[in-house]
Amino acid sequence: DLRWDEIWDEIWDEMRSEMRSEMRSYMRSQHKKQIITDIKTWKRLDLMELSGRVQAEFDTTEPENRPVEVYIDVIGMGYGVLDSLNAIGRLNAVGINVAESTSQKETYMNLRSELWFKFRSFLESKMWKLPANEYMIADLISVKYKFTAGGKIQVESKDQIKKRIGRSPDVADALVLLMAGDAIA
Repeated sequence: DLRWDEIWDEIWDEMRSEMRSEMRSYMRSQHKKQIITDIKTWKRLDLMELSGRVQAEFDTTEPENRPVEVYIDVIGMGYGVLDSLNAIGRLNAVGINVAESTSQKETYMNLRSELWFKFRSFLESKMWKLPANEYMIADLISVKYKFTAGGKIQVESKDQIKKRIGRSPDVADALVLLMAGDAIA
């Protein structure tokens, strides 16, 4: 089982779950430690309202603390959020589809698996500081993985996790997207 305790750098991210729960986390770097300054969740927002909230968060963040990119999970409703934010044009929104293949095909089954393991390595570096957030910790320690017959690492799907723990691990999935800059570069 993968058991992760905490998180990373100057990017924020939002994700949408079946329960329409939204999450945005944004970080800043300080003294070589990566610090998550805030985790917010929004529930029951439609696509346009969510896009507006994300844009408002960006606009009200001090320019020196704004992320260079905002990673959006484009599976499901996230694609509409991505389109909306890019149409507004005041922030650099990048779509991430974790079901796509990874750049490290010999090691990981998909991009989701690669991002979770990059995040695991980041956590093992102990160069981070996290807020006390029970959902974040519960989500991070809930994820399991296996090795396929071909020897590739496969992190369990969001649907498998939902079935096992009774809810979606949205906070952890959003935080793991912070690794996407390395994975897609």
